[in-house]
Amino acid sequence: MASCVICNSEEADKTYRFAVVDRRTSSETKEYVVARKTTTTIYERFAGVCRESFCDKCLKKQKMKNLRTAVPVSFGLTLLILVVIGLNAGGLSKGYFIASLIISALVSVIALVICLTAKDTSLAKELLFDKRGRRLTYVHVDPSIYMSGNKTTLAKFKEKSGLRTEVAEKIYEKFIESGKGNELVDEIISNSAQ
Repeated sequence: MASCVICNSEEADKTYRFAVVDRRTSSETKEYVVARKTTTTIYERFAGVCRESFCDKCLKKQKMKNLRTAVPVSFGLTLLILVVIGLNAGGLSKGYFIASLIISALVSVIALVICLTAKDTSLAKELLFDKRGRRLTYVHVDPSIYMSGNKTTLAKFKEKSGLRTEVAEKIYEKFIESGKGNELVDEIISNSAQ
């Protein structure tokens, strides 16, 4: 059994494989006489692969961290937006405020359900992203994550991975479309260890 990449516990029973992508964005804003135009450029570069193990304790900690952030933020932002709308519309009454509280509570319940049903694969990706200084993007190479119906699609892969350039297409082609993403990562790691 491998040790957990986060806490070094020997009880790490979940191992995930990732394609590592160096992803950076830059924005340039140009001022025109009547408008402002911002152009955002995304740079993505394949940086290798990794195989990491995680313990249930660390995955649960990440889930609770997400929960402690998402629920109050979703409640507060929804309430703030509804109150501002009510103030601007001139209709901020006691009934409107109570309705805003109820809607905010419903939105926070939705956030709660989303956090509680988060899969370990996404939690593992978040843990690695935080641990390694938020510089690299970790993309799961398990094809089952990107299923749309009974097959994988490039569109689903791009949606779930967040990649946008030709790097996404190459990773999809090599690791996902072939259906052997996990095996390829293991092979690359074993070849580089020799």
